[in-house]
Amino acid sequence: ASQFRVVPNVVDTALFRPKTAPSHSGERPFQWLHISSLSDEQKNISGMIRAIQLLRQQAAANEAFEVQIIGDGDPKPHQVLVEALGLQDCITVHGEISLEAVAGKMRNADALLLFSRYENFPCVIPEAWSSGIPVLSTDVGGIREHLTADRGELIESEDEAALAKSMLGWLQGRTTFDRKDLRNHAMKHFSMTAVGNAYSDVYGAALESLNPQQA
Repeated sequence: ASQFRVVPNVVDTALFRPKTAPSHSGERPFQWLHISSLSDEQKNISGMIRAIQLLRQQAAANEAFEVQIIGDGDPKPHQVLVEALGLQDCITVHGEISLEAVAGKMRNADALLLFSRYENFPCVIPEAWSSGIPVLSTDVGGIREHLTADRGELIESEDEAALAKSMLGWLQGRTTFDRKDLRNHAMKHFSMTAVGNAYSDVYGAALESLNPQQA
């Protein structure tokens, strides 16, 4: 019954920008990128790594891929799991890097990968769209409010087989996305100008409701 208006996260669209040329080609492996706090409880990094193990078993020799996992949490447990599963050739786990370096990783990636157990709407998703890359994510929290079929794909949380299956489909080119449309959507909804205008509208409407005669 309450009156409210949603204002989304803001993205520095000047920093998070697309690569000038398409990033994916047959000359290099498909580049997956995961950016998070590395909290396994929330982000389910271990489940994502196990799903990648399934993917490697299913992918053909010409369906090469690489996954970079980056975050400001402790990378060691995830590095140990990667080594235990023998996935060092396709998964690299990094610790914290600068925001500028994150933006560079985005520009050179083909897709953002999330396997969270719970979320609100993480800023890394519009940052990916601003960089011109789609998002494969679990259907948790507020993500479905923004992540539609033309901007990525949603799968069920905890479903490692489904994640591997979707990743394989993306590798095989069964799902394609328009980088310009992703960028334009980010500019329209998540840029500093767009979010600033949204806040201005909210405050303006609130002030008008309090002082209708002075509006």
